[in-house]
Parts: sequence; structure tokens; C-alpha cells
Amino acid sequence: MKLKFNFYLLILFFIIFNFFKSNSQNNIDIEKKLIGKKVFGVQFVWDGYGKANITKEGNTLKIVGSQFSKDQVEYCKIEGTLTFDSDKKMTFNGTIQIFTKECCGEINKTGIFTFAKTGKRKYWRLQGFDELCSSTTCAYYLDIFE
Repeated sequence: MKLKFNFYLLILFFIIFNFFKSNSQNNIDIEKKLIGKKVFGVQFVWDGYGKANITKEGNTLKIVGSQFSKDQVEYCKIEGTLTFDSDKKMTFNGTIQIFTKECCGEINKTGIFTFAKTGKRKYWRLQGFDELCSSTTCAYYLDIFE
């Protein structure tokens, strides 16, 4: 009986170890894809997307990005840290600043936000964008591209 129990315990340990090992490797692969210069921005700055730079400092992924209209009046800025929850979801902790004439005006939010990829899309989109501005006014599609 004791031998059977030890055998099942060993199998359980092996399964758990491999799960965490593969999950850790998956996050490393995602980080490698994401580190570097990326296209970034919100759709209401009509003159094109901006750039974001994602770096790794120690175990922390940091993002700094900006997008400006040609006249430099409208903008979208992001600065903070990223944590991967899965290959389709990441948590951003930091500040998002947006100013657009046609939507909600000036927004300056600091906190924890979720970005997610759906389907085969090549970008992570801010979820819960109604936290930035009332969804009855407009919806900001804030994207970080691969």
C-alpha cells in the first residue's frame, strides 16, 4: 500500500514540476517576442500609431511609449511594468495618459490594467477601456502590437 502511495505521489510531483517548467518557459518565450520597440497607440490620434519600448530590468518588464498627432496636441502615453498572466493576457501597472479632442478630452489614470490578445490578433488590447472614459462617450482601443 505504501509503495502504491509513493508511486502516485511521485507521478503527481512530476506533473506539477513539468507544468511549472513549461509555463515558465512559455513566459520566457513571450518575453523574448515582446522585448524591444513596438507599435503602440490609440485609434483617436488619427495621424498614425506611436512607438513603445519594452525592456527587461532584472525580472521586471518595463514599457514606455508615446503617440502624438502631427501638431503635437493630441497624444497617448504609457509608462509602467508588464506581467504575463498567459500568452494571451498581461497585466500593466502604471500610468496611461491620453488627450483627444474628439473623445473624452484629457485622461490621466494610474493603476492596474489588463491587456489581452484574442484569436490570432497580433496585438494586446486594453480591456475594460470604460475605466478610462465612459463607454457611452467613446471607447479607446489602446493597443500594443507584437
